[in-house]
Amino acid sequence: MTEKEKILRGIKIRKFIVNAAIVLAFFSMVLDLIITRNFFVHVGELMLVSLLSFGFAIFMTYQIKQLRSKLEGQ
Repeated sequence: MTEKEKILRGIKIRKFIVNAAIVLAFFSMVLDLIITRNFFVHVGELMLVSLLSFGFAIFMTYQIKQLRSKLEGQ
């Protein structure tokens, strides 16, 4: 497997992980709204999971950007 194929595979895996993290974050927010039935009152654990998932997705998106720039540099 060449270096280019490894980078492309890494990008593909990271995209899948980003999508899973975003789905988890939205699911946590919706579940929080269903449980509390109020937009301004939150279950702390669900809010924490949601925020961490979004943060992780942003971090992984940054890694994808770095891998793409590395790929263009080759």
